Order: sequence, then C-alpha cells, then structure tokens
Amino acid sequence: MKIATYCITFPEEYEIIRNMVGQAKRLGDVFLFDGGMEYSLCRHPTPDLDKLAIAKVAADTGCHYDFLPWPGNPGAQRNAALEALAAYDYDWIIHNDSDELWTNEAVEAIPDYLASLPDRVTNVQVKVLPLVEDEAHYAPGYAHHLVHGRIHRPGTVKWGETWHEHQTYTGERVKSDLWLVHTNWLFLNRLRRIKGHGLEGWESIEVADYDLEYTWPELVYPWDDA
Repeated sequence: MKIATYCITFPEEYEIIRNMVGQAKRLGDVFLFDGGMEYSLCRHPTPDLDKLAIAKVAADTGCHYDFLPWPGNPGAQRNAALEALAAYDYDWIIHNDSDELWTNEAVEAIPDYLASLPDRVTNVQVKVLPLVEDEAHYAPGYAHHLVHGRIHRPGTVKWGETWHEHQTYTGERVKSDLWLVHTNWLFLNRLRRIKGHGLEGWESIEVADYDLEYTWPELVYPWDDA
C-alpha cells in the first residue's frame, strides 16, 4: 500500500513541522507545500525569517518540496496540492496541518485499517486531540471527529474554495478511531505570534488533565516556547 501525506505550510513553521513529518514519514511519502510568506495564514511573520526554511526542512527530512502561490483562500490551495499529487500513484492520501501529528497508536494502526476498508469507502474522518498549555492537559470538549475527511483515496474529494474547511466527496465516508494531536493551543507564544492573542481568544475552552491512553513522540517546540 502506498500512502502520501501532504501539508501546506509556511516558513514560520520550520520548527514544529518536524513533529508532523516525523510521524507521517513512518506511513510513506511526505509532501511539504510552501504557501509562502505574503498573504499566508501567518499574520505576524518574523522579519528576518529564512524564506527557504521549509525547503531546507524538506531536504533535511527527505520530503518532497514545492511552492504553491497563494490563490486567495486555503481551499483552493489544498486543491492545487491534490492536483500536484495526481501525478503520482498512491492508494491513499492524508492531509495534515503544520501543527498536527499522529499519535503513535494511529501510525501503527493506519496501514492495516486502510487495507481493511471496502472499495466503496473513499474517505475517512479522524479525531483531533487538542493539547492545551502543556502536554499534561487537553480540551475534552474539542476532542472529537473532524467534520471533513483527512484520509481519502485519490480523486475522490475536493475542498470548497473558501476559508472554511468544506469538503465534497464521492463514495462513502466513515468515522475512525484514529487520533491527530493538535498543538495549536500548546505552543502559546507561537499562538500569540500567529493570531495576535493567546488562549484568551478561546475563553470557552475547558481544560482537563490528560487521561487518555494515546501517546506521541518527544515534541520539537518553537524557539520561544522551548
């Protein structure tokens, strides 16, 4: 089975992208698409940031690298990435964000799980595990299935060309017990740099002691959260 993971990122993510890559490489090929500095989702880029940072990470970790010009919204940019992947022969495609990584348990389970799915199943929903403040706490109210399929067969999904994560698909969608660790609320200084605010932007977050059995590797932290 041939699995590819793609991630659309930008230079300010050059440190934490290694967390995603480390787990995704265990599943197959990884494609890093640099969305660029201008008009990217990063609203507060570091002035002296190396614009080739993602290309250097890709070379260092053995990932494919390409640059995707900003088309005006994230959905269109994701579709451009899928068009690039269409030139290859993969059985399944995975989409990860820069601040996400698979749990160790998900990495072990994904190949056999995907092999067990009938042909009519074309895309898979996964669960997100949002860490908050540190690795010993998470947000149970946000630990649920993402509304869009993060794993799919080639040519079966398309992102809505909007700022929202709307997705259309052909075939059948299923919900899995595969977990993605979300680190956006873990790296608080990074959050402030990118969003302009910290957790006060999500005052409704309920924080609880981490009580699940899922694990992940030692994380690389951004320079100002280390």
